[in-house]
Amino acid sequence: MIRRQWVLIALVTLALAIGWSVWAGEPVIVRHSGTVVAVDREGGTIFLSEVGPWHPSRGLSVVKFAVLITPETRFTLLERSAEAPVPGDFLERPGAFADLKLGDFVTVECLHEGKRLVALRIFLTKLEES
Repeated sequence: MIRRQWVLIALVTLALAIGWSVWAGEPVIVRHSGTVVAVDREGGTIFLSEVGPWHPSRGLSVVKFAVLITPETRFTLLERSAEAPVPGDFLERPGAFADLKLGDFVTVECLHEGKRLVALRIFLTKLEES
């Protein structure tokens, strides 16, 4: 019973924070993580498949959506490296739109503009060691 109250308080607080930022005209930035299922280089769009919420009746769901890439979108490669302070840890280096390919795992910081998702920053994770 007490746990349910804390969950309710957390959800109301989150809703108020999002509502306040929308009302105040501040942009809403959300992170999405998933697998790249398509890349439209000419249209400047990537399509992601993200594991969505779990539902008691349906189980796990998968959400697919498009993210618009703009000239301002920054790319960061996260690669395992023997030269990292902890061998095998990830090192960051600048990336590019050309580095993305099908099956890559990415985390995208998106600006929600109505129903459009505009990428501000994309973190591309490469699991094999360089």
